[in-house]
Amino acid sequence: MTTALGIYDAHILLRHSEKLKEALFLVREIVQFYPCMCLRNMCLLEDSSNEFLPSSGVIHLRDIEPKRVAVFLGRALRNFYGRNAENFLLLHASAVAHRGEAYMFLGQHAWGKSTVAKGFLKETYGYLSDDMVALNPRDGLIYPTLPVDISTPLDRISPPVPLSSLFLVRYVPHLTEPRITPLNPHETYLYVVENLLNPKALKGEGLSLLLKVLLASKGYRVEYGDWRVLLKMVQS
Repeated sequence: MTTALGIYDAHILLRHSEKLKEALFLVREIVQFYPCMCLRNMCLLEDSSNEFLPSSGVIHLRDIEPKRVAVFLGRALRNFYGRNAENFLLLHASAVAHRGEAYMFLGQHAWGKSTVAKGFLKETYGYLSDDMVALNPRDGLIYPTLPVDISTPLDRISPPVPLSSLFLVRYVPHLTEPRITPLNPHETYLYVVENLLNPKALKGEGLSLLLKVLLASKGYRVEYGDWRVLLKMVQS
């Protein structure tokens, strides 16, 4: 049994036994949308520890519960391959999907971008990312990525969808009504680049393609005290 992971330039192909097929259920549901350019093999083994050994081509799995496997691989692949990826723009952000469009949340550490995404996922929004957004600048679509947080709801995995709106979010305790101001394209670009995990993806036509995607979307700066109020604002 094999599973391809094509958003990383490592082009990994996971080879696993029939016994581990169910453990990779969520992984396959997410990565089924990735382009398959897989040149490197990784052997997935059930073992007594969680280890990612790219130099020897082996991944050991202690826990074979599907969500925990997805989170372990999400963290390992992001940390090892993320900075060197060139075909996708990988952003430290979260994202959800609704009615065929993507909503991305940026912000500094502890500003609430993951909290907002998890809140939206409890409603009717589809999962795209809880920590690392994968944007394909060639088609303008945001692709789902493996989660890094075991508490992230994964009931609805979204297929790739175009970016509609970008929110620079900041949690402000006791704020009853969200404060929202539009971002101009220059500000949006600066915040995106600031949160880019792999700047080398901007080489060549990457920069112009990113600008094209951002110009086609909307950007906002949002301060909020309750994600539910922010949800109502987005839905309106």
